[in-house]
Amino acid sequence: MEMLKNQTEKKNFINEDERRARLDKKNERARAKRRTETEEEKRKRLEKRNEKDRARRREESTQDKKIRLGKRKLIYSEESPPKRVTRLEDKSALQRKHILNETAVQRVSRLAYVSTLQKKRRAAESSEERAVRLEHDNTFKKKQLESESTEQRTARLEHISKIQKKRLDTESAEQRAARLEHVNALQKKRLERESSEERALRLQQMRVFRKKREAVQNMVQSYDDSTAPLLQQTFARTRMMKFHEELSSIDFNICSVCLETFSGAKMTKSTICQRCCRDKKDPKLYSTNNNMDPGEVPIELQVSTQ
Repeated sequence: MEMLKNQTEKKNFINEDERRARLDKKNERARAKRRTETEEEKRKRLEKRNEKDRARRREESTQDKKIRLGKRKLIYSEESPPKRVTRLEDKSALQRKHILNETAVQRVSRLAYVSTLQKKRRAAESSEERAVRLEHDNTFKKKQLESESTEQRTARLEHISKIQKKRLDTESAEQRAARLEHVNALQKKRLERESSEERALRLQQMRVFRKKREAVQNMVQSYDDSTAPLLQQTFARTRMMKFHEELSSIDFNICSVCLETFSGAKMTKSTICQRCCRDKKDPKLYSTNNNMDPGEVPIELQVSTQ
């Protein structure tokens, strides 16, 4: 019996080696064939393989699905970081290619399927998994917002505004009440979680916004509804007087090199401006010695208005 058992084990071992050698040869022939195949042949091969996979998955039981997903997780957990990055990039490129080539019906079906999966996943997730998912989503959104250009930001905001307007125009009274209630609940949660620094910053922003709004309201209230010209209106005359008072309080000095008039804040010395002080050339760029003095103001420009 022992000899028979040993012979059976040797035979199984030999058969296993032969099986591995045969599979290696088969895989090598398949790889060689794929190197020389055309795009059309590759497309047909992938479609045939995907159809077989879909048919197999439709017929598999719940236990088989769990085993298959467990094997996939095990393989993904053992791969190296560069290999994982390459796999995810290839997967993203393939998904973008499918999205570009899909029809309107396929797109609607895909979005409905994705939405159903997301709802199922979120309904079954725990509080810790939900917190991790929200943190990951917020980090990803922040990265996207930081890297987007001005045109992308404008297009995104316009798209969001159109969607919001469309939703608000078509919502019913019950939907509006539910939306406002949800917004109020979110605001309460946000106020409960904010720190003392965030609260101080929020209140400061509210005070600044309130001051701006009051200034605009005061300007509108001070507007004279009569048919008088704009420069004769009360609010316009008041602001013009305030502007001239602030302008007269500024001290102006004439640079002795370039002969331009600057405010006192732009003078490094009593007679030289900052620009001429930084200029170390001889003669200086805007000096009279460099023929940069235009001379007296022409008569046509002497009479100027506000």
